[in-house]
Amino acid sequence: MLILVVSDIHGSFKGYWRLSRILGKYKPDKIILLGDLLYGSFDNGEEKVRQLLNLHKEKILAVRGNCDLSAESEGLEFELPLRRDINLNGHMFHMQHHPFSKADYGKGDVCMNGHTHVKLLYQDEKGIIHLNPGSISNPRDDGPGYALIETGKISLKNADTDEDISILNM
Repeated sequence: MLILVVSDIHGSFKGYWRLSRILGKYKPDKIILLGDLLYGSFDNGEEKVRQLLNLHKEKILAVRGNCDLSAESEGLEFELPLRRDINLNGHMFHMQHHPFSKADYGKGDVCMNGHTHVKLLYQDEKGIIHLNPGSISNPRDDGPGYALIETGKISLKNADTDEDISILNM
């Protein structure tokens, strides 16, 4: 199973084009969206982002971000809970928009968040994996990012070049 992880699109036209290209290239089985989907950009691609996400709604597992307060009434056709826990690929995935203040989870669990617009991938001393794909539209680090989760590994990637930034074996 191939899982695409994206955060902080913010309705950006640049984010739309990057995500559209990545979806076409990898054709993921699941798409995890870690919040801030439609609002907050300066290049006004909200309608394109909405259409693209709704086109893939059957594959999407999403959580609500701090800029998604009215997103459900704005035509998104999938749920936006504040957090979500789901078992995929034999691992428990914990998803929320804001960073985890305390990760009391089990070895091999994956804690995923967005919000900071800064990419992050590491395994802590307890064996818990921490993932933030950064922002696909408006990064606050060295470039736009996303993550791919496949059996046995997580790859953090640059959303413009698809180059691996970091790889963690699970």
